[in-house]
Amino acid sequence: MEKSRTKLIPKKKKPTVKDFRPISLTNISNKLFMSIIKDEIENHLKINHLIKENLMGFTKGGRKEDNIFILQYLVEKAFTSKKKKTLVLITVDYSKAYDSIDREKMIEALIEYKIHPHIIDNIIKLYSGDYTKIRFGEQEKRIDITSGIKQVCTLSTTVFKIITYMIIKELEKRGRG
Repeated sequence: MEKSRTKLIPKKKKPTVKDFRPISLTNISNKLFMSIIKDEIENHLKINHLIKENLMGFTKGGRKEDNIFILQYLVEKAFTSKKKKTLVLITVDYSKAYDSIDREKMIEALIEYKIHPHIIDNIIKLYSGDYTKIRFGEQEKRIDITSGIKQVCTLSTTVFKIITYMIIKELEKRGRG
């Protein structure tokens, strides 16, 4: 079965090579299967209390307003406290976020979060021998993909969220979270 076809979508009216967003088109059965796996992982994370309530990104029911409320509360607490407190706020804009994911680290993260081995095996199968076909006019070229996670796969947001949790967990462990 063909893995995917990639369509290059221009981000600007007069794009340069860097201004195209690659969108992978996959067959519908693959998308349905990945959405089932995503739901299984999300349920596992929720049942086992592996999701922090203050992390809203890619979370069902998570709203940006919740984060604004949390930020407002922290700012007020820092500035109205009798003890002077320092408040440090960092925002992160992940450049090429999905493209930068190391697939081995992705599997390590899934194992650490005790995702069922059968689910991990299916994810490994999804990414093994991964390739896409890109059409340039009349020519079509096959490109092997060995890093990153799929841009439009329903599972990708959950995988990215787990990896983000691991980063935050490591920062908290080091006393910097």
